[in-house]
Amino acid sequence: MGVRRFFSEYFLKNRSEKQTIVKNFGWLLFGRGFSGSLSFLLIILIARYLGVASYGQFSFAMAFAALFWVSCS
Repeated sequence: MGVRRFFSEYFLKNRSEKQTIVKNFGWLLFGRGFSGSLSFLLIILIARYLGVASYGQFSFAMAFAALFWVSCS
């Protein structure tokens, strides 16, 4: 069985409830890992671009905005 056929059979067709649960869990895990990695890299790039003092102000502004975001939702 080729790689393409294996991918098509396993990831695109739901054959059982167990397979559906495992696939959904896998995609959620992949999405969280990808999102976390991207956020980590973005924070590093922003910190390097802004410098120490400006990044401190940026972090304070983001934390302050987060207080209102949590209280409104």
